[in-house]
Amino acid sequence: MQGIQEELQCEEEFVSVAVDERANRVTAGIWVAGDDLRDRLDERYGEQTVTADGILRPLE
Repeated sequence: MQGIQEELQCEEEFVSVAVDERANRVTAGIWVAGDDLRDRLDERYGEQTVTADGILRPLE
């Protein structure tokens, strides 16, 4: 998990990255997290290994 955290911290699009040891996943904060980003992270690291949390929410 720490390796994934270090990789994501090097990418400019992520505002924050933290390891959740209890859930065995990495949580990545990003301004707006869309489905395309979540799909890319699932494909790259495995399903639900990285959770992308959007700081901003789209207007409905």
